[in-house]
Amino acid sequence: ASWRDKMLHNDDLGNLGEEPDPNAKPAAAPSSSMGEKEAREVLGVEANANKEEIEKSYRKLMGQIHPDKGGTTYLATKINEARDVLLAGEK
Repeated sequence: ASWRDKMLHNDDLGNLGEEPDPNAKPAAAPSSSMGEKEAREVLGVEANANKEEIEKSYRKLMGQIHPDKGGTTYLATKINEARDVLLAGEK
């Protein structure tokens, strides 16, 4: 299964709804060097996806894994970064 499929089905990601361990070390910051290929994989869009398709996929994913819905800040950050990479030339 792809990273995106695992994320959506919580496979191998532990219990996303658990309270964080106050003694745990902070996770490493996500890489800021996401390429277009990785961004498309994260959002699950094709190479020819337009702005509307990118935004639609972004909203759907964020609705499923947003930290307020039991997801993680890390995943939300990766999805934000993927959207930003793909829409960088759209502005």
